[in-house]
Amino acid sequence: MDATTVGKLLADPIFDPPRDLLPHERNELTYRQLQFVNRSLAPSTALVLGDHRLLRDLLERTAMVSPSLFMAFFLHHCMAIGAVADYGGDVDGADLPDPDGMVGAILMTELGYGSSSARILTEAHYDRTTDEFVLRTPSPEATKFPSNVAVDGIARWGVVSARLVVDGVDHGVFLFRLPLRDNDKLCPGVSIRPIPAFPQVPLDYGSTSFTDVRVPRAGWLADGATVTSAGVFTDPLGGAGERTRRSVGVSRFAHGSNCLGLAAAARASLATAAPYVHRRFANDRDGDRRPLAAHRNVRTLLTRAMADTFAATAVARRVGELTLRVPAAHGGTRGLSDGEFRTCALGKVAVSRLAERGITGAQRCCGVAGFIAPNRLWEFHEFAVTFHNAGGDNQMYLLNAAPAMVDGVEYEPPVAEVGLPSAPESCVALLRRREHDLHAELVAARDAAVAGGHDTFTIWDELADLTQEFVEAHLARTTAEHLRADAVAEDDPAARRMLLLLCELFAMTEVRSQAGWYLATEVVTASWLTSLDVITRTIDDQLMSEMDTLVEMLDVPTEILRSPIVEERFADDLVPPPVNA
Repeated sequence: MDATTVGKLLADPIFDPPRDLLPHERNELTYRQLQFVNRSLAPSTALVLGDHRLLRDLLERTAMVSPSLFMAFFLHHCMAIGAVADYGGDVDGADLPDPDGMVGAILMTELGYGSSSARILTEAHYDRTTDEFVLRTPSPEATKFPSNVAVDGIARWGVVSARLVVDGVDHGVFLFRLPLRDNDKLCPGVSIRPIPAFPQVPLDYGSTSFTDVRVPRAGWLADGATVTSAGVFTDPLGGAGERTRRSVGVSRFAHGSNCLGLAAAARASLATAAPYVHRRFANDRDGDRRPLAAHRNVRTLLTRAMADTFAATAVARRVGELTLRVPAAHGGTRGLSDGEFRTCALGKVAVSRLAERGITGAQRCCGVAGFIAPNRLWEFHEFAVTFHNAGGDNQMYLLNAAPAMVDGVEYEPPVAEVGLPSAPESCVALLRRREHDLHAELVAARDAAVAGGHDTFTIWDELADLTQEFVEAHLARTTAEHLRADAVAEDDPAARRMLLLLCELFAMTEVRSQAGWYLATEVVTASWLTSLDVITRTIDDQLMSEMDTLVEMLDVPTEILRSPIVEERFADDLVPPPVNA
């Protein structure tokens, strides 16, 4: 199966946008759509073990069709099956559920600690008399929340994180695979309570608790650890802390999937907006009718949104490449290094922000049509906004990244170039300069606070604003460099030229957004900064003149967009029927 085949598959009428459905009916439709996709795949397919490009295409295309379908798809194929493949050892056909039947879910976070998967309270006690694990929710705070497990009538299985307890000793968080419900009822000991629908990305979210649920040894994703019938436990990773970090690392599958889905939603938004602004006419101040694209402010919105969207895609595909694979030697390995995991988490921050900016720009270009539900831009916007907090909190990732970066853990600040930039592409060098200087400032402030005898919490709490500035500067620089690397690697001359222009525009926009810092530190002069206006306008005009090429580069099949404003006569569906005589 290739991208063309995936596009044809998702053009089926079953994926047409639902109308007038109750929440539970919409959830049922989402899972029928997922099962339709699953039936087209090879039986018992673990996509994370196979063709990465196929998995990428499926994630991107399902996000373009429906964020809800994307969520159900990645939670099943990447989070649930991905966890079994990575932590449970090699997966063969007999070890995976029938793809036309049970749907997988991941149950990690809990009510008591929000998005902190490291403070898991759920327990799995080893019962040596039966060689089973007994899964328990010891307190209301340990309730798993939220997970997409609440819809009736669909058999479900889940991967559950729990602290492994052997003879009263806590050995850290492990993952366990178990059935949750069949087509008719919940499994014994499993309790699920549906929660009010999330309108942003509708799915069957619920809270889940366990009362002495027995999990056979085969359901323990041991990942190289062992426990004998006599209760002797060994773990190649060492202590409980190392094991917990490894288990929490399953979230890398979420980072890769979410980045690809969000960037794809932004590309779908631009593929919708760009043709519309050339067809839609508006009256100017003199009463003349001109296409929206003739107005400078619309062109600026569109080109900036294009730059953000292609930048999001450049970052997303790197995060996907790093995360959506299972190493050949997995099971008892440590997974991603601390630096790699930080890169993935920060990539998710960058992509969710860039995607929201790109989608918002697309909406604003289209005026009121960008906010009418059937045109789908609002659906994509809510999808992006949701992932500022879902899939790992962006603010938490930003603040948590800095201490290790300051300590030099798999990080070196960029080399700062001295002197006033002489060419537009030098704006990437300016991004390096800002990251370098903020890093030096943060190191000095941290060292001074340590010398002053302050505790670790107080130090980083007081440095929160500078910390965020530094990490955001790091993201701006690395994003620009990724986009430029994509341009240099592009074989098609026209596409390479467009990507280079987008990279220049992205970097200049980032520099302009921090004009106060660059002027205060005397890195640039006010006249040089003002000269960027002329350059960016020239780039805007160049990009607008080749908008057809840019839209083609977005790689969005029109047949799966299903947005009325993509069509020439989109307003026909909005006109009421004539009154009968």
